[in-house]
Amino acid sequence: MNNAISFCDYMQKLTDIPSILSHSVYGSLKEVEAGAKRLAQVILGASHLAQTAVPVLLDTNNQSILEWKQNLRHTLEEQANFFCQALANVHEGLEVMEPGGAMYAMIRIDPSRFDESIQNDLDFSKLLLKEENVFMLPGTCFGVSNVCRVVFCAPSSILREAADRIEHFCQRHAL
Repeated sequence: MNNAISFCDYMQKLTDIPSILSHSVYGSLKEVEAGAKRLAQVILGASHLAQTAVPVLLDTNNQSILEWKQNLRHTLEEQANFFCQALANVHEGLEVMEPGGAMYAMIRIDPSRFDESIQNDLDFSKLLLKEENVFMLPGTCFGVSNVCRVVFCAPSSILREAADRIEHFCQRHAL
C-alpha cells in the first residue's frame, strides 16, 4: 500500500520550483525533495532580479527613478503630517512624536489617563485591535514601555478611518 501524501511548504517563496511535492509514505521521493531543497538554498545572496535592480535604483542620472523617489518622499511626508495632525488632539493620554524620516510615528501612552483595562502599551494595542481593528505595534516589543508605533503608509482615507477609530477607542476608555 503506497499512498502518496501531498503538502505545501516554504519552497515556493524561495524558488520557482513548485511547492507541492508528492511524498510516498515509504519515502520514495526523499531524494527528489532533498535535491529540490538544495536547489532552493544554493543562493545565499540577493536574487538576480535584486542585483539587476539595485544599480538602476542607485543611479543618480536616472531621471525617472529620481522623480519616483521624490514623489514617494513627498507622499510619505504628506501622510505623516496628515496622520500626526489627526492624532494630535485625540486624547490627552496620547502624545504623538512626529517622525524624522521614518515611515512610522511613535505614540506615547499615559495609562493613568485611561480606565483600568489599560495598564500599559500592550493592553492599549491589544484592546485597540480587538475593539477597533486597528493595529499599533506596542513598544514593549522593542524594549520601550508605554509607547506604540503606528505606520502611515496607507492612503489618507484609510488613515482618517484609523484616526477616527483610535479616537472612539480613547473616548470609550477615558477616565
